Amino acid sequence: MMYHALAKHYALKEFDGLSRVNPVTTLAGGMYMVNVTYDAGAIRVLSRWADAKILGTVYGVAPMAVYEIDRVLLPEAIFSARPPVEETPPDAEPAASAPGAKGGNATTPGREADGKSSACRAAGRPANYV
Repeated sequence: MMYHALAKHYALKEFDGLSRVNPVTTLAGGMYMVNVTYDAGAIRVLSRWADAKILGTVYGVAPMAVYEIDRVLLPEAIFSARPPVEETPPDAEPAASAPGAKGGNATTPGREADGKSSACRAAGRPANYV
């Protein structure tokens, strides 16, 4: 959360003024500063590693505000290693549940074959918060 949190409470209407005093320090410190842009009501939070748009307010009562953003702002540098990637053998048969596979049932995007959701979604879209 430190990489997403600003040291002061800002209401959405205050982001226009905040965009004029860039860069803005996060609670993670000077190495993780962000720039805020405000253009005709569209607010973006930009850093060296991401460009996120503020989609709306989740919670906005001082002294705290939580805003929904469309991208995660965490820098890759905070992760010790990338997860291993399993390679598919070149002669592998298509999975029975893959679309177009013979004898299988196609699954709905975002759903596993057992019907469980494979992604966190809110109101039909991925949810990230600042």
